[in-house]
Amino acid sequence: MKWGLVELCVAVTGLRAARATEAVRQGITRDPDRRSAVVRAALERAGALGCGFVVFPGWTLVAPTPPRWLLDLTAGITVVVEMLLPDPASTATAPRKGARVPAPHVEKGTRTVTNSERPEWATWDGYVLRDGVAVVGPCAQFIAEAPVLWNGNELSSAGVGLVQALAARGPGGRRWEESGTGTAMLVMCGEANVVGGGGSAECYQWDAVEAAGLTNEGLGQVRCVVNPAHTASRLQPLRDKRAWLSRGGVLLHTANTHGGWTQERGDETTAGAASHLSARAWVRGEQQELQKHAGDGYVVLTLNWS
Repeated sequence: MKWGLVELCVAVTGLRAARATEAVRQGITRDPDRRSAVVRAALERAGALGCGFVVFPGWTLVAPTPPRWLLDLTAGITVVVEMLLPDPASTATAPRKGARVPAPHVEKGTRTVTNSERPEWATWDGYVLRDGVAVVGPCAQFIAEAPVLWNGNELSSAGVGLVQALAARGPGGRRWEESGTGTAMLVMCGEANVVGGGGSAECYQWDAVEAAGLTNEGLGQVRCVVNPAHTASRLQPLRDKRAWLSRGGVLLHTANTHGGWTQERGDETTAGAASHLSARAWVRGEQQELQKHAGDGYVVLTLNWS
């Protein structure tokens, strides 16, 4: 099969933010029509290249649900997308330690399909689409960073929700059967931190995660893991975790690219770091070479693997 990973370039020139994720979100929401046009063009290009499976970055479109035109383009092709729920008053992003959590976009107490409470900052939904229907989704992201997985020595409520979702089948869970490939699983952005270790330490499965139902053996049997992100991470431990998750087959990762924003640090401002490369794929722990196909506002990178 030919797999496609899409990088979407976000226009952030002139924007000011504390973090790259905030600048990228501003860039997407200030021109959602442009975003839709680029996504459509990228998906049509991926189809023309013969891709049977396409992964888009997080915050793919600003919409409450996948629009009809997008569903129509999934005939005969699996497409992984994320819908950023429209709310002009919301500036929610994944929280950093010590930051005030913004007001939720969704009604307080709203629960996910797996009956786990949606984090207040998670104002977006992930989907896996094929032949005009949602095979997986809508599903909320549970964690953005490793510490959120824990409450002392036990899994936090978000950690339990994530483990339950990753072990369950769609549309409420994160797993589905991909024709010709086998079991596939959606891991949203920083949720790859469900894996322990990385960096100077070998990756491993947490005992608490294993006991909660997401077993090491079961993860090793997943043939395809998709891990769309909002912005690229330069952290080696997170890359190691993604490689570890590809043990049973392939892991596909991509994110938005950007450049030209201004970072605010208290009373000081500096040029924000740019990101021009985000898509990566691993097969059984080894990073793969991708073929690049550039378009206007997007890049489709392809991998042949079965």
